[in-house]
Amino acid sequence: MFKQLEKFLIITVMIQLLILSNVLAVTGNQPVIASRVSEVSEISVITDSGYNMPSTTFFGIETEVEILNRAKENQTVTESPDCYPKVQINAIFANQSLELVLIGICNDMSMTYSYPPGITVEYESLLFYMNQKGLTQLPDGNYTLWRPILGKQYITIITVNAGIIEIIYHSFYYNRTEEVSSDTLPTDETNFSLTLPIVCISILLFASTVYSRRRSRIS
Repeated sequence: MFKQLEKFLIITVMIQLLILSNVLAVTGNQPVIASRVSEVSEISVITDSGYNMPSTTFFGIETEVEILNRAKENQTVTESPDCYPKVQINAIFANQSLELVLIGICNDMSMTYSYPPGITVEYESLLFYMNQKGLTQLPDGNYTLWRPILGKQYITIITVNAGIIEIIYHSFYYNRTEEVSSDTLPTDETNFSLTLPIVCISILLFASTVYSRRRSRIS
């Protein structure tokens, strides 16, 4: 009976220590700077793009971008080259003969941007074309959008299937209220407060069992 209980407690302690180490690893690896496309507000066909390209269809996408700074002080990010628009897009089409080309420009010179703690919102307009004329909506396929930055870049996916559009956004897992209510890092650190007591209790139970067992042998 004592041997089974002792083995059970040893295994329990080991499992809890493994969980604790994983929680600490997740918390410690949170990127300081991260970006995501948080909203696609409009997708439209551009009938007058200003480009003389008769065998193409132009599209426009209006986006909202969030830049997250998890630190307690401003963070500077250098972008070289400095490209516009900031948001990039690529696509995998159901019709493999289609191609997507984003209209943009990159400057050779680098630019430095400063981001305060919390979330900074940017707005980006994308203009791109496909090598087929007369399209009235986005062709079926998967479109990936992201905002390149020196940090973590989370992707947003636009899926078009039989003309039905679904947009999948990636979350920062970040609580906006913590910007003013707390100086601690968000979300994952709360797991530490739940895991640590379990580990401590398990260790105490194990020690108590071993001590009782030894006393019974002595008596």
